[in-house]
Amino acid sequence: MKLPLTWLKEFVPVKAGADEIARRLTLSGFEVEGVATVEGEPVLEVNVTPNRGDCLSILGMAREVGAIFGIPLNLLKREKSAPRPVKRDLPISVRIVAPKKCPRYSLAVISGLKAASSPDWLVRRLSLVGI
Repeated sequence: MKLPLTWLKEFVPVKAGADEIARRLTLSGFEVEGVATVEGEPVLEVNVTPNRGDCLSILGMAREVGAIFGIPLNLLKREKSAPRPVKRDLPISVRIVAPKKCPRYSLAVISGLKAASSPDWLVRRLSLVGI
């Protein structure tokens, strides 16, 4: 997976550079195939083994880097809106087959969205990870 350094550092404020992070990841069992510069930014190419599915995201790798360097995660805070009543005429049907395995189910309705071009910061991030 491609791991942009600036994106990683939003979650874990590690002061080490890309080469040191790559070295320490390799010592902890991750195969870092290399560090490339993409659009002027260092991006680590990390081979995540099948038994480490928890590290197949930027946040998962940030947790790992935080553990390696002994730095706590800086989780982004998100705004929560007050719950509002949901229209009862929504065509939704949920059947829980194994209630003991799924003791809680919740639903969120998101409204007011409009189709538009992605913002530049999102386009850049996706470009850095090869999308």
